[in-house]
Amino acid sequence: MIYLIIAIVCGSLFAVVLRLFQQFKINSEQGILFNYITGTIVSLVTLFAADAPVTEALIDNSVFSYRIMLTAMIGALFTSGFIIMDMSTWRNGIALTTVIARASLMLPVVFSWLFLNQQQPSWLAVMLVLIALLLIVLPNRPQERSEKRSATDAIRRRKALLTLTSVFLVFGTSDFLMKILQYSVEVDFGTDKVMSEQLINMLTATIFVMASIFALIICLCKGSFRQSRTDWRTIVGGVVLGIINTGSAACMLRGLGCLPTSLYYPVYNIGIVSLATIIGVIFFHEKIKPLQVLGLALAVVAIALNT
Repeated sequence: MIYLIIAIVCGSLFAVVLRLFQQFKINSEQGILFNYITGTIVSLVTLFAADAPVTEALIDNSVFSYRIMLTAMIGALFTSGFIIMDMSTWRNGIALTTVIARASLMLPVVFSWLFLNQQQPSWLAVMLVLIALLLIVLPNRPQERSEKRSATDAIRRRKALLTLTSVFLVFGTSDFLMKILQYSVEVDFGTDKVMSEQLINMLTATIFVMASIFALIICLCKGSFRQSRTDWRTIVGGVVLGIINTGSAACMLRGLGCLPTSLYYPVYNIGIVSLATIIGVIFFHEKIKPLQVLGLALAVVAIALNT
C-alpha cells in the first residue's frame, strides 16, 4: 500500500511541476532532459547499491535482453508524454490535463483483460469514461466579437482538443506497456523476491536511459540549447521532476505486483485526479466550466466502478 500512496503523490505532482516550469519560464525540453538524467543517476545508484551477484546473474540471464525494445518504447512514450502534458497544462490547466491522463486507465485495464488474462473491466465504467472525455474536451462556444477572433478561438480549441486526446492515448499506452513489463517479471521470477526486485531496478534504470536519449534527441532537433540558455533554474527544476518521476516509476512497477490491475489503476487514478484538481483550483486558481465539472465527476465515478 505504501508504494501506491507514494505513486499517487508523485503522479499528482507531474502537472504541477510542469506548470511551474511555465510560470518561472523554464525551458520545458531542457527540464525534461535533466529530469531523465536525474532519474537515470538515481536508478543506477539504487541498482549498483544492491546485491552485486544478483545483478550479475540478471545481466547474464537472457530474460533481460528481450525487454530492451519494450523499455525503449516506454522511454519514448515517457518523454513524449511529458512534452504533451506540458503543452496541455498550458492550454487546459492542471485539473483537466490530469483527469484526461488518469481516465486513460481504461486502456491498460481493457488491454490487460484482452491480452494478459486479467480481470474483466466494468463496461459501464468504460462508457462513463468515454462520456466524461466528451464532456471535458467539448469546447464551449466563445462570444464571436469578430471573424478574426472567431477563427483564432477555433484554432485554440482544436489545439486544446488535440493535446488532451494525445495525453489520453500516450499515457494509456505507456501504462499498459508498464503492466506488460511487470507481468513479464512476475512470470519469470514471481516466487523469487530478490531477483524480481533487482530486475525491476534494472528495468527502471533502462527506461530512464532510453528516455534520456529521446529527450536529448528532441532538444537537439528543436534547437533548445540555441534558443534558451541552460541556467540553474532549469537544472533544479529538472532534478526535482526527475526525483518525482523516479519515485513514480519505481513505486508503480512494485505496486502493480501487489494489487490486481483492475484494482490498482482505479485507486491510483482516483487519488491523482482528486489531489491534482484540488491543487489546480486552490493554488493556481484554475476555473473549470460546468460541463467539465460534470465530466470530471463522471470520470471519478467510472474509476470507482472499476474497483
